[in-house]
Amino acid sequence: PLLYLSAYFEANRQEYYDRLLAVCQQGKWEDWLYFFLMGVSTQSLDAVQRITHLQALYQAYAELLQFERATERLMEVLSLLFQRPIVTIRQVETAVSVPYRSASRYVEKFVQLGILREITGQARNRIFRADQILFTIEGQL
Repeated sequence: PLLYLSAYFEANRQEYYDRLLAVCQQGKWEDWLYFFLMGVSTQSLDAVQRITHLQALYQAYAELLQFERATERLMEVLSLLFQRPIVTIRQVETAVSVPYRSASRYVEKFVQLGILREITGQARNRIFRADQILFTIEGQL
């Protein structure tokens, strides 16, 4: 989820507990609601920033792919990576409805472009990760 309130509560843990306790002991609902709404506001601004960065990242990657052969299929793989930033060749094969060999070529193209990185170190059953997409989703801009 892009609106991740738990991150705000974790960053303000003591205040979170203090305000909850004040609600239970003193009925201070307004203070709790103010704290909660500040969390929604803070996390909403963070979500907008991450979405904006994701859109810019998608556009930059799309520009890298526009002159490649099979651009339409590569764009489908790119869209897949923004839905699922950690993939296998089999997952690409299924998602894009292409033979395994084609899916493997597409994944290799993304590796060559620096969009994907192989993370298992194995020759078979490899897993690939789109680091920049994940960093953006996780808020590590």
